[in-house]
Amino acid sequence: MRRLVTGDKALPLSVRRMMPVGTVGLGVEAMRHAVARWAAVLFVMQFLSAGAAHAGVSPLNGAEAAASRAARIVEELEFFNARLAAVAEGTLRPLFHGRSMPLPAESCAIGHTPRIFGLLIGASDPGPRTMRLAGPDNDVRLLASTLETLGAAKEDIFPLVGDEAGREAIVEAAWTILSRLECNDKVFVHYGGTALVSKTVARDMIGDGRDSPRERSLDEVLSSAREMLGGRAEADLSALRSLTDATQWYLDSGITLFLNGSGEIVDGKPQAFEVLTGDDVAELVTLFRNHRADVTLVLDTCYASTADVLGRHIAVSDAFWSVDVGTGNVPGTAPDEIDLKRSRLSRDAGELAVFYSSIDENPSIEASFDVDGEKVKYGLFTFRVAQALLENREATVRDISAGLNRIAAADAERRWRQAHRIEATNADMRVFAGAADGAQRTNTIRIISPSDTRGARVVEVPQLEIVGVVDWHAPARAVLVEGQPAALSRDGRFSAKINLRAGVNTISVTGLTADNEIHLMPPLELVYDGDLKKFENEGRRFALIIANRTYLPETGFSSLQTPVADAEALRSVLAARYGFETELRFSQGEGFPLFLVDATKDRIEDALYTLGQVAGENDTVLIYYAGHGVYDERTLNAAWVPVDATRPY
Repeated sequence: MRRLVTGDKALPLSVRRMMPVGTVGLGVEAMRHAVARWAAVLFVMQFLSAGAAHAGVSPLNGAEAAASRAARIVEELEFFNARLAAVAEGTLRPLFHGRSMPLPAESCAIGHTPRIFGLLIGASDPGPRTMRLAGPDNDVRLLASTLETLGAAKEDIFPLVGDEAGREAIVEAAWTILSRLECNDKVFVHYGGTALVSKTVARDMIGDGRDSPRERSLDEVLSSAREMLGGRAEADLSALRSLTDATQWYLDSGITLFLNGSGEIVDGKPQAFEVLTGDDVAELVTLFRNHRADVTLVLDTCYASTADVLGRHIAVSDAFWSVDVGTGNVPGTAPDEIDLKRSRLSRDAGELAVFYSSIDENPSIEASFDVDGEKVKYGLFTFRVAQALLENREATVRDISAGLNRIAAADAERRWRQAHRIEATNADMRVFAGAADGAQRTNTIRIISPSDTRGARVVEVPQLEIVGVVDWHAPARAVLVEGQPAALSRDGRFSAKINLRAGVNTISVTGLTADNEIHLMPPLELVYDGDLKKFENEGRRFALIIANRTYLPETGFSSLQTPVADAEALRSVLAARYGFETELRFSQGEGFPLFLVDATKDRIEDALYTLGQVAGENDTVLIYYAGHGVYDERTLNAAWVPVDATRPY
């Protein structure tokens, strides 16, 4: 720019045009003062102009300035998004948003017997050797067998492993299930594989932004974008909004689940993977629930709870179905323009239970079983969930949670340390109740030693060896006794040493065969009398024995098979060998029974009160209960369930 020199000052030539006419012909000193005043005016105007430009408004043309600033932010976002897209298309492209998927029926069929559907994803090989897992494929086979055992038809189970464990195959399987779903059906969704926190992926791929077009971090760029989108700019900001929404969608997706594919690690960074995000999973679950189906979701992976599926479900609204979902005869293709709004839940949506294998940054591990010198691996959590499901076909989410707690607690040696999290819209949701019965394996494990295991067997030593055999056409892969792998031979015989506590010990035995069948044995009850001997010749001994077998329909609990027989066997041993009384005798000759069958709440309370009035300081009281129970995770309290219990328990 040409300059005008006035004394020792140099100013832009344009200043000259802004001076008042009266300054012409002034002396040098006056001229300097005039120039100084106008320099100050110019500085203020330049400052205001710069501030206006920063706010996206130009004093000359606000729309053009806003468009220019938006273009610069778009350029920066495109730089960052290109790096995210290099990881996988799924980082910026939701799987289900905007696709044409089947709509639910307008009304529910009367008398429909619920069906069980399974969508089982085993991502064992995302690409790099370091990310390969041995367990997910076995998990899928195990769960498919478990669902069949629980009553699912084979054609309603979709096991996605190998080349099928990819994005489009998941969409096709989901579309097929949605097209078959009716009210009150059950959908079991499982993912096993490798996962990372989405924000961690973004941070590692994008870095600190020093090599970005304007050396700004992604957080700084998104802050500028949100500021501009929240203002009143006159320019067209559609491109900026689209890029901002896509980037923020991925950052907020919680978790990135890797699928099978040909991804690779280049210079320590993942590239060309197939992925599923936590938001994709939440959208899939919403689609199923809006068909009035109950959904059980199991995520067996690291960082599982960061998916936060329940937290992603939008509250019930007046809209029954989302505008993002249409109808069609084939799985809809992904649209070019994607609306990132999540589908809303309908007012009569099905229930949801989510089982997370890991909490926050805790790991998710695989359990290894040695079969003829070969290591066979399963996801530990998946194996435990399958076991808990098979233990009680009528189980609620609360029951399964208690079962998982018991299975984990049985691992006394803490060989496998893993914390789980379970969330549900209704803790009393029955996962598979009402569906057609399957063929559960409960009579294929035989105990050889100790013999005569019918009822409660009394033993006098604190340690005992359990010896048995798995009698099945497929060879045994593993046997767990109290959660610990037993020594297993090729002919199906197994043995394990267990430590007993004083009193009644309930021992669980679970078998796994090569056809991915889980076999359960009715609990083995052993009474260790070691500490009972110290009570000999000291006071009276009372045994209150409660056996609840037949529950009233309104309780919602199923009847049980063994409580009465087990209780009778225990009463016989306690009375014959240790002199326990199972009936109170009063001076007037009246008797008060302490052996209760199908006891109501009032009867149990009456027995406890009466026994408390009779038993003295030197007497011994043993209480045995067999029947249903409940466990409250919030208060950590457990309770017996009388045969006439009413909800809430």
